[in-house]
Amino acid sequence: MKKAIALSPNSVSAWSTLIVTYGAIGKEDEARTAATELLKINPKFSAEKYLKTVSYKDDAYPRLVAESTRKAGLPE
Repeated sequence: MKKAIALSPNSVSAWSTLIVTYGAIGKEDEARTAATELLKINPKFSAEKYLKTVSYKDDAYPRLVAESTRKAGLPE
């Protein structure tokens, strides 16, 4: 994800994926830092809106997104 962000620093998708990844592996400080950057790009970002734009096969993914974004301090 860091490479994707380096190539496209305004990618909401890359930042949100990084936040979810950090949240899933317990790196809450890094998730919060990434969330700060994401909100600079898209101040209206929310987990609910994000989930409406992505497809997923695992029914647990929405819960993971909600938990990770909450840990990062993003709105649900």
